[in-house]
This record gives sequence, C-alpha cells and structure tokens, in this order.
Amino acid sequence: MSISKQGWNLIHSETGEAVQDKELVRGRDNAAWVVEGGTPPHKPSSTGRVWVRALDNTKWNREFFPQVFDMKWVESQ
Repeated sequence: MSISKQGWNLIHSETGEAVQDKELVRGRDNAAWVVEGGTPPHKPSSTGRVWVRALDNTKWNREFFPQVFDMKWVESQ
C-alpha cells in the first residue's frame, strides 16, 4: 500500500515510484529504516516529513525531511 495523505503522495525522487508502507529505505548515512508514514507539506515552503523506525531497533522512531531518503511529497492528480 502506497503512502498517501490529505491529497498528497510520497514518492521516490529519482524514479517517481510511490513509496510503500513498511518499505525498507536507507538514509544518507546508509542506516536502514522502515517507512511508517508521514506528514505532507502544510504550506508552499514546506517539504513535509517522513516517519520511520529503525530496522535494528537500536534507535527510537524518528521523523525526517523526505530528502534524507531521496523522497518527496507530490499533490495527487
């Protein structure tokens, strides 16, 4: 199931493919994370956020800018 919220879809910036719920992704530091959801942009200058949990459970659940995982929010068409 892809991640959509409030008329926005979370996609991979490079491929344009939808980000799937519980998808394994790697951040810029190559750490593994599981995508749990996110918050789309609330104003034009915002990028929104992505919610993730650590794969190895050594870190708490976190919230990042989507660019950390080469993702972005796009409005649904």
